[in-house]
Amino acid sequence: MNRPLTIAFAVVGFGALCACAAMGPPQYDVCRKQIRDYVAQRFDQTVTGIRLNYADGGGRISDARGSGTAVVSVEECDGYHAFELFGTYTDCEVRAFYGNPPNLIRYRISAEGC
Repeated sequence: MNRPLTIAFAVVGFGALCACAAMGPPQYDVCRKQIRDYVAQRFDQTVTGIRLNYADGGGRISDARGSGTAVVSVEECDGYHAFELFGTYTDCEVRAFYGNPPNLIRYRISAEGC
């Protein structure tokens, strides 16, 4: 391989490494994190459990109606909070996001004292 081509590959490789490092480490399980943050900020409550249900098993964010629900238990009351999810299992749990993931949750209701 000639020297200019080797230098070009080295520059491109180094640039790719810098770009990945600048984006931050991968974030997974973003729906659970967004729910925990929302409940802590809005209600000052501690999440003890999250049950996620998806309308479909894979794919990208499907439509404006959402594609799942989350029922959230908290330490401070016997009831629950409910969220609508705008992502599938892939988006919410296993897909890697670098930087700021989109908002994949919408608060729906609280029940039984929450």
